[in-house]
Amino acid sequence: MTSQSAEPSDCFLRACPFLANFFGLNWRNLKHVGFRWRSFIMSKSVRILVALPFLLGVAMGQVVINDGAILRSMEKKMSQWMEVDLVLKGKGLVEGLEKAEKSMDWEEKGKLCQGGGYDELSGSVYLISHTYDCGKCDKWHLGGVATAWCLRSDGLMVTNYHVLDNDKGEAWAVCSRKGEVFEVVEVLAASKENDLVVFRVNGKGMKALRLGKPAEVGEDVRVISHPNRNLYMQTTGEVSRYFNEPRKSKTGPVRMGITADYAKGSSGGPVMNAKGEVVGVVASTNSIYYNRDKDGDATNLQMVLKNTIPVSALHKMLGQ
Repeated sequence: MTSQSAEPSDCFLRACPFLANFFGLNWRNLKHVGFRWRSFIMSKSVRILVALPFLLGVAMGQVVINDGAILRSMEKKMSQWMEVDLVLKGKGLVEGLEKAEKSMDWEEKGKLCQGGGYDELSGSVYLISHTYDCGKCDKWHLGGVATAWCLRSDGLMVTNYHVLDNDKGEAWAVCSRKGEVFEVVEVLAASKENDLVVFRVNGKGMKALRLGKPAEVGEDVRVISHPNRNLYMQTTGEVSRYFNEPRKSKTGPVRMGITADYAKGSSGGPVMNAKGEVVGVVASTNSIYYNRDKDGDATNLQMVLKNTIPVSALHKMLGQ
């Protein structure tokens, strides 16, 4: 029978000097201590070595998103809520949208994002979704996922009107990058024309995004959203134009075109400038095809326009 040495492998021994230096230890001195002590020290180092990729990832500012873990956390928590009485259900939410005022009194207070980096900004962006009963099993399922973001640290959030205009959902909630889930409890202001809604969740101590001034055409912008459940994706571009919606209307609401990419699931996401200030809210897309086939189906996709709501519409809703 071939015996295996109790000594650690050469590969691990080569890694230990790095670990010793990383934690301020002198490996040359450690090499002269007894084998048992060295084994003890290195056994502790194994745990450190396993955690090292995570520690270095945080240190280097790398945020790794686990889509499945976040979505499962949200679905599990919301399913548990179905066993108790909820503050607001789907039909009540739609009624709240219809009855809500188009504007509200608002003042900025609490924690605000100060930087413009992805790590900090994405911490103020949330998933928003609902649970539904499929009628085929005894489980509750997570519905379509859209995007919301924190307007104020006491639980005020922003998303699109069309996101919440759905009475099929039983429970509505937002979920953070860390998997924290907060129930939607109240609609505070809503505008179907501008496709905006301000609502409250049962959370406190959140960090809110700052509101900026209207962006200029050509100004750099970024979007953090959840296209097709690819969570917390950041895309960049610039403001392409301002226009009325619908295009033939002279009095329709103003929209802001951008070139930063997004897709379904991005609705309600923040459009931010280089400082990390919100200058718009994702609203819709418009696909341009070159022609149609004999059945009338559009073919030869050429371009997808990205239409957003300028921050001026939100300023107006907040009485600013």
